[in-house]
Amino acid sequence: MGTAAHTRSNIMSVRTRLPTKHAACLCALFAATSGQAQFLEPGSKALHEFTGVGGFGWAASELRDITGDGAMESMISAVNASGGTISLFNSATGDLLHEFKGTDFGVAGLGYALADAGFVDGDNIPDIVGGARSTGAVLVFSGNDYSLIHQVNQINPGEALGHAVAGVGDINNDGVDDVIAGAPLYDPPSGNNTGRVYVISGADASIIETLDGEDAGDQFGTAVSGIGDITGDGVCDFAVGAQNAGAAAKGGVFVYNGATRELLFPRIDAESTGSNLGQFFVGPAGDANADGTPDIYAGDFGDSALGGSTGRCYVISGATGQVLFTRTGTTFLQGLGCGRLAGDINNDGHDDIVVGSYISRDAANNAGKIDVFSGADGSILRTVTNTVAGYQFGFDAVGIGDVNGDDLIDFLVAAGGQNRAFIVRGELHCLADVNQNGAAEPTDFTAWVTAFNAGDRKADQNRDETVTPADFTAWIDNYNAGCP
Repeated sequence: MGTAAHTRSNIMSVRTRLPTKHAACLCALFAATSGQAQFLEPGSKALHEFTGVGGFGWAASELRDITGDGAMESMISAVNASGGTISLFNSATGDLLHEFKGTDFGVAGLGYALADAGFVDGDNIPDIVGGARSTGAVLVFSGNDYSLIHQVNQINPGEALGHAVAGVGDINNDGVDDVIAGAPLYDPPSGNNTGRVYVISGADASIIETLDGEDAGDQFGTAVSGIGDITGDGVCDFAVGAQNAGAAAKGGVFVYNGATRELLFPRIDAESTGSNLGQFFVGPAGDANADGTPDIYAGDFGDSALGGSTGRCYVISGATGQVLFTRTGTTFLQGLGCGRLAGDINNDGHDDIVVGSYISRDAANNAGKIDVFSGADGSILRTVTNTVAGYQFGFDAVGIGDVNGDDLIDFLVAAGGQNRAFIVRGELHCLADVNQNGAAEPTDFTAWVTAFNAGDRKADQNRDETVTPADFTAWIDNYNAGCP
């Protein structure tokens, strides 16, 4: 998400193993290649690399399967191309399915935000919602024929409608899924840039309700997201970020009952070193603590715990509104915080999160990386580090389920610094755990033999991209090393 300079600091800031319970109730040149990314970790591989122009890689999102192949699709935006574009890709093949151009709809900045809109037009195929912040508009497109279903243009001049968008399921019980959109520069009588969130009917694009920020300057609505049904009433609830909320203007997160639009908990505030919690990244965390209630993710990539732009992420209980855990970058100028739900990658019953550190210098200046953190305890389950300077790999990141049929969760990762995005192949959390039951056990030998005979890459224990008898010795070594 960025300007032409592609930085965040100058902005106002399996198959379907992702749990369905928590699903969100160019003119540019494109190319898709396989395995072209350069990663530090052995075995890390890009299934597809997408390239574009005009700020391509500003935002990325999953879309539930529209092609019928059982895999989620991938959406990537380029905010500075052709009035802004949203490119829709088949995640399994890497093929471009469609490109939505802002110029075709009279808007600028389309794709500043984008999301799965749910089922809006009644054909049982997921639809797409995009925000065009520059113009101030929200557009809903058909996932079936890519036609425009609704367009809501700015309601109040200069409010930045479309800065954030999300699907929230059917919150008014009319049988049609609805959407929400942030307008963080809305000015009510109480003061400038208080911010507003619009709840928009999927049936006719009318405004169901508006929610306003607390104080002037809060910029309420810099992030919005459906978070699943945390109240147990059958209606999707939602969260809103306000990047300058709180007494110290360090940002906060608000959680709402979708049915009543009432605030469920007191505002969740940033830590003392926070910068702009909720500026862009608020979303579902799945059921991180395995208590049966969906939890919430929030990122603050500007947190200064160890110096400017260290970054911090939060996982918040959907049951209590309390912070379950936070994770902080390990150095200044890391920018940790860009991400959300990954899914349960290690089969321990806890949903995990994927978080980008888009300006990480671990391998090269501004190369970026992603970490997958355990929902159970916040420990690092996997790291993928880009080695090419300036890529800003991790500009956005999300789990997209299993797109290549190997029963492992894959990831869509934007690299906004170089107009790129990647689908990163899922990996076993523990190589010796071939049957993926969460532990290295003798039964994994039988599973390894089965995988070897089938040529399944889970048998590739030495991570050399081939399945050979040498992998048996590697499996023994991995087994003796045990699982973390």
